[in-house]
Amino acid sequence: MTNRFFRIIMTILIVFIGFITTVATEDSDIEQMISDLADEIETVEDNGDFIVEAKSSRYGTDVKKSFDGLASQISTDFNNQFKLPKGNVFISFEDCGTVNAFYDPQNAKIIMCYELFQTFFEFYSTPEDAVKAFFFVFYHELGHALVDQWDLPVLGKEEDDVDGMATRLIKI
Repeated sequence: MTNRFFRIIMTILIVFIGFITTVATEDSDIEQMISDLADEIETVEDNGDFIVEAKSSRYGTDVKKSFDGLASQISTDFNNQFKLPKGNVFISFEDCGTVNAFYDPQNAKIIMCYELFQTFFEFYSTPEDAVKAFFFVFYHELGHALVDQWDLPVLGKEEDDVDGMATRLIKI
């Protein structure tokens, strides 16, 4: 990986997680950093897309229909926001037989289990809280995918780094 590409990726990560405000103290500094980043991003090659699918579920057709809409929105939003230098990242909402979510780096695939979502709906008192919890886990797994795609160095534990990213994203 070239030093220029490494700097670009690190800048993206800083902006993405929201730590840019700790790096720049003036609004003009932030605006300049974002402008510089936009210029640099143009040179990163985009070799893939987020490909999202919602599989049929034993929980019924309404679950699949709900996740079909979410899958479409995620695919559109993420493909507009992220360049994937290593190729496609697959995101699958599916029955897993267990309460789980994970990123499979061998296949560049985020798997979000319907059982996890069902558990959150049973645990949390409001549907909004269940959805937020589910998205936190989703963003956590997205963090693993981005670390893998961009070959980001992990300072400390990767789990802690992607939790920090998920925490920041869930607040947006």
